[in-house]
Amino acid sequence: STQGLMTGLRNLDAVEPSFPRPLLDTVTRNPAQLLRKPAPRIAPGEPANLAILRRPAPGNLILDRVCVDGEWVTPEE
Repeated sequence: STQGLMTGLRNLDAVEPSFPRPLLDTVTRNPAQLLRKPAPRIAPGEPANLAILRRPAPGNLILDRVCVDGEWVTPEE
């Protein structure tokens, strides 16, 4: 489920609304570093895993779409 992650991201966004970098690091670099893996990047040949978020207002993040292994799936929220 993505609900726990989205709750954490919304909480972080409510505290630091003008700093999107901590939000991105929370779901990209930090987990990779914890798992001792290289930081993810969007480039040809890289795994196609992507989350599309919308932010109509600070503290209001909405998970729109998710791509897992190149396939678009319905977000679990």
